[in-house]
Amino acid sequence: MQGITRNPLADPGLLGLTAGANAALAVTMAFLPKVNYFGIMIACFIGAAVGSLIVFGIATVKKGGFSPFRIVLAGAAV
Repeated sequence: MQGITRNPLADPGLLGLTAGANAALAVTMAFLPKVNYFGIMIACFIGAAVGSLIVFGIATVKKGGFSPFRIVLAGAAV
């Protein structure tokens, strides 16, 4: 993440990974309360992937590709 954003202080929350994983955890625990630890881990992994896809999708909406600045702004929005 530090290489993509060219920011030495980059963290997973910058690209929406934390938000996606937390949202997937909340949905999984609300609708499937008896799911085991492996199921929770898979759900959080999928949520993090969806969150990062949303961030990169938002960052590439405008013509000209994406820049590190757009990725950071999209990650903050998500």
